[in-house]
Amino acid sequence: MSNQALRQASVRAATGTAYDYNGDWSALFDLAGVPAYDWNGRLLAYINLKLGTPYTEINGAMAAFAIANGAPDWNSLGTFPAALFDPAATALFARMTVQPDNTRKALINSTIVGLKTSGIWAKADALYVTAAHDAQSARLNWVQDLYNLTAINAPTFTVDRGYAGDGSTSSLVTGITPETASLKFKQDSSHISFYNRSVRAADASIQMGVFTGSTATYLQTRGTGDQFNQALNDAGSAPAIANAANPGLYAIDRASSAQFLAFKNGAQVGTSVIASTAPTNAAQFGILFITSDGGSLGFTTDQVGCATIGASLGVTMQGQLYTAIQAYMTAIGANV
Repeated sequence: MSNQALRQASVRAATGTAYDYNGDWSALFDLAGVPAYDWNGRLLAYINLKLGTPYTEINGAMAAFAIANGAPDWNSLGTFPAALFDPAATALFARMTVQPDNTRKALINSTIVGLKTSGIWAKADALYVTAAHDAQSARLNWVQDLYNLTAINAPTFTVDRGYAGDGSTSSLVTGITPETASLKFKQDSSHISFYNRSVRAADASIQMGVFTGSTATYLQTRGTGDQFNQALNDAGSAPAIANAANPGLYAIDRASSAQFLAFKNGAQVGTSVIASTAPTNAAQFGILFITSDGGSLGFTTDQVGCATIGASLGVTMQGQLYTAIQAYMTAIGANV
């Protein structure tokens, strides 16, 4: 089979069509949402979408596309992954009221693909990337069209940075109650994380969490006395961890009934040998504060760039989560 035939077969695998060469490619362009134009113009637009590039000249774009797919030039290019984006990324874009530009779409797609490859995606109930191009997009759960964020009392959204609280009433709520049976987040297999973008002194605010009955799960990134305080499906008596710098990705991870681990920027910083307890009431996870069945408390002025909720990831995946999120934040200039 010639390289041209292999390219056509790759396109057909993505489109499900059986036209001639140009017809199959045109179907791919339609699937990708490339506007009607001459064939080379549409190919150029497709390549830029696929690579996240701004090429204006077709020959250079074709050469770059071939190299990106392991071939020295276009004529040598055979089989390649023709689908523009991972299906999860395509579904996410369809839920965005304001579409991101091509460069951002490529970044979101590569982040999702990386999280899938590492196994993190399959363990997550929710991934909120609040450092987004638009406020509505910032409230979406990337993993599924459930548990999207609701803004309460107008937390401040900043493009490509995230949502910040006002320290008194504004917050984000998730709709996730930890006792829900269908969740991947379980009593003895669980994690939460919070990407804190704010530089500040120690205070009593809580960045994320829920308190149901006598069971707490929360992150306090830099509490009074320069302490990283946490609980994960337990009575909330974990020893504090010294922490004199607020910004970073904080996470806690429980893989057993006996203990849980604490992380900052992908590195383990603590182990809490505390038995797990089951949540007993239907309070939902809060972000920029902690919710409880008795009310809300700990409102913060911090800015959240990303947060996750799901099953235990373990030490290796916690490192990979940080690498993936930090790469995204760096690409948009939001890294801390």
